[in-house]
Amino acid sequence: MDKDNKTGQQKDLNALLGLEKKPRSPKRIAAIVTACAVAAAGLGAGGYFAVTSYFGAGDEAGSVTYRRYTVERGDVVVGQSESSSISLDRETVTFPVSATAEEVYVREGSSVRAGDPLVRMNVEDIETGLASYELQLDMVGLELEQAKLNQQSQLLAAQQQMESTQQSGELAAENAALTVTQLERAVTEAEENLADKEQELTDWTACLDTLEEDLVTLEYYEDMAEEHQMDTEGNTWTSILSDFQEYYQETYGTIDSMDALEEEIALTEEELEEARLALEEAQLNLTTGRLNAEQQEESAQSNADIATSEYELTEVELEQAVEAAQETYDELEDQIEEVRSLLSDDGIVYADCNGLVASISVEEGDDVEVFIDEDTNLILSYATILTMTDISSVYVPITISEEDILNVSIGQEATVTMSAFPNQTFAAEVDTITVESARSGAATVSYTVNVRFAEENTLDMLEGMSAEVTLVQRAARDVLYVNAQAVTFSGGISTVLVEGADGQAEERVVETGFTDGMYVEIVSGLTEGETVLVESAVSAA
Repeated sequence: MDKDNKTGQQKDLNALLGLEKKPRSPKRIAAIVTACAVAAAGLGAGGYFAVTSYFGAGDEAGSVTYRRYTVERGDVVVGQSESSSISLDRETVTFPVSATAEEVYVREGSSVRAGDPLVRMNVEDIETGLASYELQLDMVGLELEQAKLNQQSQLLAAQQQMESTQQSGELAAENAALTVTQLERAVTEAEENLADKEQELTDWTACLDTLEEDLVTLEYYEDMAEEHQMDTEGNTWTSILSDFQEYYQETYGTIDSMDALEEEIALTEEELEEARLALEEAQLNLTTGRLNAEQQEESAQSNADIATSEYELTEVELEQAVEAAQETYDELEDQIEEVRSLLSDDGIVYADCNGLVASISVEEGDDVEVFIDEDTNLILSYATILTMTDISSVYVPITISEEDILNVSIGQEATVTMSAFPNQTFAAEVDTITVESARSGAATVSYTVNVRFAEENTLDMLEGMSAEVTLVQRAARDVLYVNAQAVTFSGGISTVLVEGADGQAEERVVETGFTDGMYVEIVSGLTEGETVLVESAVSAA
């Protein structure tokens, strides 16, 4: 095979595999084969693909040497790989009752399975602790009943105070209205009195023009009545005098002289001035009275509003006190039920998961103490017995750059391989993605992605063991595949050299599919177990 022909075939193969020279991506792309494929192909099982030297006829000069690959079935996967180390969830084993540790069954680093005994506590101490919890529950129950009684009595007192204040306010408003009415009536009376005095002064002043003439007339009628019986028209002077005296009395009263009239006018003027002052006082009293009435009414309404608010506040506070007491009672009751569910009849604390003992907080004979809130009697925290790693829940935190993070999603398929377990590949998936970035340099931004094992782990793994995570981006599952070097692509046709039953190489056309750059999916043209040949070298002539 000449050099130009080989170069052309290499270009065709590169085109098939997508290996043409392009700018390199910062992403690390890993080609992986899952456990079944790896085991079948020999990788990850401690071996290699079956590759042996194959010679043409004899060992003659110019013969071609081949490498042999077997057609396998499995998964061809392309993904982004990152190196990291595993993390394990930690389980804190606690004890809910103050008691003495009588026996410790494990040591730091011990491997335990769910249900294994860890520590045995004193049974009598446990019974004493439970009795103490029950007593605390009774005390909290009494506090709850007291809160309910306080609610009833204090709420009734607050309601009575509110109603009393409201009634006082209504009465104050009525009294204020009555006072204003009385003051308005006083103003009206003062106005009427002033008008009367003004009219009276007018009348007396008018008498100054008629009094002297009427006094002369009166005297004349008195004289005529004394000396004569009848006047010229037949009327008796006595009747004429009587009529005039009636008129005079109505007009002048007892005034019988100008001096007396002037004295009456002066007296009336004084009374008129007093009436004016009385009216001004009544008007001032009305203005002040109205202002006081408004203030009293506003004050009464404000007191009523305050009393209503105080009642509502008292109602809320008492209700909250009852609710808080009820909540404390219910919480303590739930805690006691939880304590009972956590305790065993034999006082032994059992592991509730598979894992390794990370640290032990007690030794035989140690007293462990549960902390109680003195105000509420609630259990603040259980006593810590030991901590252990939960090997059933394994995750690997990896760092993804900002260029690649948008290609990662929750639930995305992943695989994990570990140096400590070289022959296994663990199925996993993306569990969480942090939304806050971490900067490792001025221009480098990355995000933490937690990849969690998809299945429950039963192997004893230690925190920090190295791991290689591959985020699967594309995969062909359960397909036939061969090494990419075995496929020749030319003129749009893919061919392979197949080792026949007679040991001779024959060219065969195949249909290819997905490739990860190392392996190529064979859609048709080959069967599982067949051997394909790849030219290795040409001997010198």
